[in-house]
Amino acid sequence: MSIKRKIYLTIGSVVIALAAMGYFLVWPTLREITTITQAIQREQEDLELKYQRGQRIRKIASEYKKIKPQRDRLNTIFVPSGDELQFIMTLERLERQYQVEVVPTPDQSSNALGPTDPLALTLSIRGNYPKVLQYLIALERLNYYFNVGSLSITGANSDTGALTLVLSGSIHRKPYQAKAADEPVAAPLVPPAAETPTATTVPSTFPTE
Repeated sequence: MSIKRKIYLTIGSVVIALAAMGYFLVWPTLREITTITQAIQREQEDLELKYQRGQRIRKIASEYKKIKPQRDRLNTIFVPSGDELQFIMTLERLERQYQVEVVPTPDQSSNALGPTDPLALTLSIRGNYPKVLQYLIALERLNYYFNVGSLSITGANSDTGALTLVLSGSIHRKPYQAKAADEPVAAPLVPPAAETPTATTVPSTFPTE
């Protein structure tokens, strides 16, 4: 065999050997590396999603802590459905306390309301100005929320000095339920007696304190 042929055979053998090594060794290794790389990438994406979820959970927990006092307050300012009479009786106690005449007139269609629908209520308050204003201040201090929609005043009587104030509004209700052990106890419905006011402005809405 000539030297040239031997050289060709040697080169061919080397090329075939390298090709075989590439196919049986390098190519599987490359595929395995690609698979591992893809798995690592998926794991990174999964960790990123878990991190984002964790951040959202922490944010939600933080926001919940901020609004929890407001939630507890809302639980106390809504009148439980079926306890509307207690609210009316409270108004009557305030009437006796501040020596004014109060005529509460609930909406006649209240029987058709659902347990969470606001209950329309009109209050006709008659008395001298200081007493009426004291009554309004006491009404504002009630634990329950009475949202005033309109207000009208009839001038004082020249003989008695009494004026008539008519408030039209609504009380917000919630379904009646037994109190949970951790639910805050509502403040007394009847507030302490207010001092004789000197202001001349009558508030138009009465948010709960």
